[in-house]
Amino acid sequence: MPILSKALPGYSGRFGVGAVDVEIPAENQKIIGKATFKSNNNAALQLETVLFTLYYPSIKASSHPQHHQRHYWIPRPISLVATGYACFAHISSVLINWIVGLTLWALAGSTKIPAVVDAPIFGSKSFEDSAVDLGADIMKQDWTSKFPIIIFSHGMAGMRTSYSQYCGELASRGYVVAALEHRDGSGPGTVIQRQDAKDRKILHIPYEQVKAKDGGRYLAEDFKTDQKAFRSVEVEETIVILRKLYNGHGLSIAKLNTRDEGATVLADLKNRLDLSNIIIAGHSYGATLAIQTLSSSPNPRLPFKGAIILDPGKRSGKLNEDVKVPTLIVNSGSWSRDPAFFNHVKALTQRIRNKSNGGKAWFLTLLHTAHPSVTDAPLIEPWLLNYATGASLEAQVALKAFVDISDDFVRFVTSRGNGMGLNLKNEIHDPDDPSVIRRTGEGPSLSRQAFKRKGGGPQWAVHVAPLAASQKVLQGND
Repeated sequence: MPILSKALPGYSGRFGVGAVDVEIPAENQKIIGKATFKSNNNAALQLETVLFTLYYPSIKASSHPQHHQRHYWIPRPISLVATGYACFAHISSVLINWIVGLTLWALAGSTKIPAVVDAPIFGSKSFEDSAVDLGADIMKQDWTSKFPIIIFSHGMAGMRTSYSQYCGELASRGYVVAALEHRDGSGPGTVIQRQDAKDRKILHIPYEQVKAKDGGRYLAEDFKTDQKAFRSVEVEETIVILRKLYNGHGLSIAKLNTRDEGATVLADLKNRLDLSNIIIAGHSYGATLAIQTLSSSPNPRLPFKGAIILDPGKRSGKLNEDVKVPTLIVNSGSWSRDPAFFNHVKALTQRIRNKSNGGKAWFLTLLHTAHPSVTDAPLIEPWLLNYATGASLEAQVALKAFVDISDDFVRFVTSRGNGMGLNLKNEIHDPDDPSVIRRTGEGPSLSRQAFKRKGGGPQWAVHVAPLAASQKVLQGND
């Protein structure tokens, strides 16, 4: 148990959650973009492998023996992550890196993610055997079902573990979630593991450390463009792997997996992934990437059925408007306080609504929350994060609200729900938006005061919703 922080809570869905780290060589290994390091002229963005954590439905965690393996929330080595965070703060030195590492050890070094590593896939033969042995409650009608897929892209300074609660909660609702670890230098630190080479460590890459390989002009925006292109290829490679798993190549994937997990689980995913229902999701920089992947989607390389965009990045480049699939954009309360950016995202959503299939686009704000509220950090250090960010909605309540709205959206898009759209509670409609179906109160101002907590539960501000012609798209309380 952590001493100076709180443990991550168990998942609330009807399924238990398993987790497998997957890292295999990319099919299309290449250098992406122009960036080279000023120090040695080596390529800064070189795609070698793809790494993600796969969260999936399994047996309820309470049925598992306590000795079952779980992933550490801070990936090892902690010293690498600490050095990366010090680089983000522009304070890196031997002493500072050591102090940051010691702090991370003290705060969350022993924190583990609740998902059980290599737990059997719900409905597999190994699942049936384990369920019988453990006396677990099993739902036979779901044994042969296919699971919709959510691919999640982390934000700047994030890692594949940073959103484990959001991803695990969605898995407990019946989805397979691939949480990517991007190797574009946007995270604090990551280790590339290959079977045919030594491990290679990648730290955060500040723009100041790179230049164009041809010596030409290379702006910060150019580097961000190359980073997003790198991330997009990682997403494509992840889809390639998921297709192979569906087609029965799980054993060969497991043999290539340098993380030494998934020997049985990956094979059991044969015919269990719903490749016709893949959702792209992301937070901050990852949200900007997610909406960028929709530029020509759906297509065979990026066959997305919809997108969940959480706090799209303010400084991560222009937001793509060429979107033709249902899209849910959700801001935290703090993210909607910037009037210029708020109005930009609102106008963008309206344009997407007018273009997308059936006009299904939403822009909402979860009031009383802050930019990190969808991450694990406020759950682990609630007092510190609430004080630092000004969020007043309790961390677990906020996270559940993000998960609930995402679940509603995916069910609506994939036709797994009741067709009633988003089930919003305590919503406040934007009075200046003519598209909102019902008006139940005054719209929120963009002042800090407007985002202070006024009640115990989550409160939504609805800024853009599908046009009133579709009367069942937005549901809420009158």
